[in-house]
Amino acid sequence: MASIVLNKSNLEKVINKVKESGKNVTYSCSNASSLYVRIGKRDVLFFVDKRFKGIDYRKDIGHYPYISISQAKDDSAKILADILNGKYKRNDLGNKVVMRFDDLFNFYYEKHAKPNKKSCEHDKQLYNAYVRPFMGKKKADKIDKDLVLRVLDNVRKTKSVFNHIISLLSKVFNVLIENNLMSENYVKGISKYPVKGITRYLSDAELASLKRVLNSEKYNGHYIKLFTLIALNTGLRKTNILSILNENIDFEKGNIFIEDTKNGEGITVPISNEIMELIREYQASCKKPCKYLFYNRWYNGYITDPKRSWGILMDDAGISGFRMHDLRHTFATYLVKNDIPLSKVQKALGHKTISMTLKYAHLSNSDIKDDILNTVSCFNI
Repeated sequence: MASIVLNKSNLEKVINKVKESGKNVTYSCSNASSLYVRIGKRDVLFFVDKRFKGIDYRKDIGHYPYISISQAKDDSAKILADILNGKYKRNDLGNKVVMRFDDLFNFYYEKHAKPNKKSCEHDKQLYNAYVRPFMGKKKADKIDKDLVLRVLDNVRKTKSVFNHIISLLSKVFNVLIENNLMSENYVKGISKYPVKGITRYLSDAELASLKRVLNSEKYNGHYIKLFTLIALNTGLRKTNILSILNENIDFEKGNIFIEDTKNGEGITVPISNEIMELIREYQASCKKPCKYLFYNRWYNGYITDPKRSWGILMDDAGISGFRMHDLRHTFATYLVKNDIPLSKVQKALGHKTISMTLKYAHLSNSDIKDDILNTVSCFNI
């Protein structure tokens, strides 16, 4: 049997060779006693194989990359120690793969969330923040309803997070059940908090206070100022604004093209001259050319969560209970209050079918540009 020094580089090379040859190959790992890796056309399996006192022991650890190389080494060392200490009888180990919940979530994320969900990164953020500290290192056979309830009890005071965690775990468990990696959905039967259908928008007094604060020296050149004004002037969702590409800003025509909206279609939104000028100033303040308008220099991408800056802005303006998404509600509300037809509001919000605007409409951007720019002029500072 061939052997391999088990590390990521060597393993990837061998995997590629096997894919080319089309033949299954098993390697012993020279840097991990009794650890083997079986490489097939469709999967890569780590397992322990040890003969001790005339008895052959075999234990599957899990599949790469859902089981990392370092984890496979750690698990094989523990299993080998248990064998040598006489913990197992011949058939105690069996061949059942018991994965940690971290690996099960990674399976869900790679196989289901990334290919199918635009909000896949939000799933990962929720998992890392609220679920992983309780369940990440637990083996699948140690997951039960009591553990899930501990996770939920930790976020019960924040109703929206509580509901999101229930939805996330339900999806994860269902995907794992479909793939025979778990047998039960442990959030089944747990009720969410009722969601109140209240649309929050800025009152005239709150809008005046917000404009006053944004116009102060403290927020000159601050990204949260530009983010807020773009949101009020366009009704775009948070992620669509933060991920604006500089190349999609058309100063000559006075609009911004958003490539990937929630309904799956691109949308061109009109921008006032005042906001365009603020965008120019913000771009000029960047020390180097950037792909995104709201560039995050630490992660070489765009700013994903302005929660802290938003909270400070709301405190400075004396506004409570107002979310970033409520800027979108404010935009739509002020359009309706100024007698913009609901069909045009639907077009401005980029809805395909929408009960909030009640009508179906297919108008061109040029039909609504003047109406929108005239209305949102009240947001300018």
